[in-house]
Amino acid sequence: MQLEGLQPHPNLKDLYTGRHQGVRFPSWFDSLTNLVTLELWNCYNCQRLPPLHQLPCLEELWLSDLDALEYVSKDDIHDLQFLPDEMKSLTSLKDLKISGCQELKSLYPGIQHLNSLQNLRIGYCKKLNMDDDEAHTITMWKKPLKGLHTLSFYRLLQLLDLPNGLQHLTSLQKLETSDCENLVSRPEWIKSLTSLRNLELSNCPKLESLPEEITRLTSLHTLKIRKCDKVKKRPKISHIPDLRIH
Repeated sequence: MQLEGLQPHPNLKDLYTGRHQGVRFPSWFDSLTNLVTLELWNCYNCQRLPPLHQLPCLEELWLSDLDALEYVSKDDIHDLQFLPDEMKSLTSLKDLKISGCQELKSLYPGIQHLNSLQNLRIGYCKKLNMDDDEAHTITMWKKPLKGLHTLSFYRLLQLLDLPNGLQHLTSLQKLETSDCENLVSRPEWIKSLTSLRNLELSNCPKLESLPEEITRLTSLHTLKIRKCDKVKKRPKISHIPDLRIH
């Protein structure tokens, strides 16, 4: 059955769609203003998403492997090289996952509006650049995402260092970095993450050391280091209750 013929109830709360073969999503998306969860994955031909600004109740948004995606909506044309400004309507969004969006270059300007965001996962975006040379990078993290609890970076080839703006995420409880092949350092400002309880590093082959300041993370309960073979310099971390190094 084609998606266009489904016509779901307008009070639908959760929608999970995978392997849709069309270039666009059905017109009935416009009526789903009560959606709380939207997951779209493996829609390889999709060039445009439904209009996000019509989803004020949305709390979870997962976008995965949308290789052909060019625009975010059919009405407001935004190139998906950047998260669009129309995301300012997603005032309830708590969980955002972006994976496999190969043309995405920046989280700005859309990310700056997500004041309710608690969990952010980003991976397999080969062009995504969070370089601190961009004027908006630090302010992007500083104010809007102050309530962020979980942050995961995975398979980001442009990630050489963690953005300095992350030091303002004082509510962050879990920070995970995996399969970031070009990550070379962990910053000294990591001591600013005073709420951090879980730090995970996995398969970062160029990472050579951990900062001494990690000893000042008094809330840190779990530290996992896996397949980071060049990490030779380690501060005194025996005080961490759950320590796993593979």
